[in-house]
Amino acid sequence: MSKTGVTKARILEKIKSKNMTMSEIGEELGLSPSTVCQHLKELRNMGEIEEVENPHIKKWKYYRIKDGTGRQIIASDTMRLGNKHLYYGVAIAALIAGIILANTQYVAILTPISITDPPIVPSGTTSLTVGYSSVSAYIGMPGGGERWISSQSSGSINLMSVLNSSQVIARVNIPSNSSVKEVRLNTTHAYIVINGTTYNVTVPGNKILAQVSGNTLVNSSSGVLVDFMPTVTTAYYNGTSKFVMLPSSIAAVTRFGERSRLISEDMFWSRKGLDGAEMEAIGRYRPDLRLANSSISFKNGSVSIYADVINYGNRSVYIDRVALVGVAVQRIRAEGCISGSGRFGGCVFESRSYTGVLFTVGQNGTLAYESNTLFHANNASGYDLEAGKSKAFSAVVPIGTLPGIITGGEYKVAVLGEYNISG
Repeated sequence: MSKTGVTKARILEKIKSKNMTMSEIGEELGLSPSTVCQHLKELRNMGEIEEVENPHIKKWKYYRIKDGTGRQIIASDTMRLGNKHLYYGVAIAALIAGIILANTQYVAILTPISITDPPIVPSGTTSLTVGYSSVSAYIGMPGGGERWISSQSSGSINLMSVLNSSQVIARVNIPSNSSVKEVRLNTTHAYIVINGTTYNVTVPGNKILAQVSGNTLVNSSSGVLVDFMPTVTTAYYNGTSKFVMLPSSIAAVTRFGERSRLISEDMFWSRKGLDGAEMEAIGRYRPDLRLANSSISFKNGSVSIYADVINYGNRSVYIDRVALVGVAVQRIRAEGCISGSGRFGGCVFESRSYTGVLFTVGQNGTLAYESNTLFHANNASGYDLEAGKSKAFSAVVPIGTLPGIITGGEYKVAVLGEYNISG
């Protein structure tokens, strides 16, 4: 079997027991994203595997073996490998020796990973805390090749505490002159405190991913700054209202300064204000997406949602959801109360509850709401808003089909995807 055939067999062997993403396959097998992408494309064309959407985040694609296929390649590989154990043993030994020799040329730098910027949250929020079990960085090695480097650092961060400042959440040993392509946090829990009440928050996939922009190489003064800007809202799923975190993030390699060499265990949770270089680095890559106009109106038993979005940046920006978020307000007349004791006079009291619904965005910009779909509709594909262009998103939906939404509530429109904005 050819080298490419062996690689395909290894991929099939990995995904025969569970669905995996392209990044997970590359991490498990030590292959670059471009290599994995090419083999997955060829395997799909051969009819051996199929692509499956993640039930939470549309941009995450999983791969699995089609029923009754994939066995021939795996079986063929197993038979042929028996005659090549010696060859591969020698090759692997040479490869390891080469890696050891190559790695001696580079110095591992303990590089701080920091998070900045507060999220978009309901009014009255005082804390939004995310716990994590590990932090990983996907690295372009100076001698060629790519790999994940992980830090088993664990902890939690209150995202409401990093306005115009950053907090170090991990340190990762990254070889000098490497490029950082992606940062990943594996989350364990999240909760939000609103007006003194604590609520659990669902993080889709229990992961936070940030693509690193630019080609800045790591040196002794480098740090990786993640500009994490999620939106937290409520959504109904199987008849239950849940708080969910809808992520939006970018990252850049920045100059962390002299403190990058001084970070030690007692400074691990260090927090510092953003300097001009860090703000410039993040601002350079942050999309310039603006909500020019938005409106919500109720009429004849329906609710109309409208959002006019303009992309002032120099690249396209991906949009996959429009949300109606806010507070449902009801005035209730209580029985047996003393006249005049209610807030609005007489026996009328106000009931307020956090609510929200998510509309998925189709390829042509149409909006659709599906009940019992927590994060996105199965047929949604998102909309790429080109640089310098504008797009109006709108929908008219019967109020009765939107759980928790009532006439007279206090709502606003949020546009979500690669970069989250709200009116």
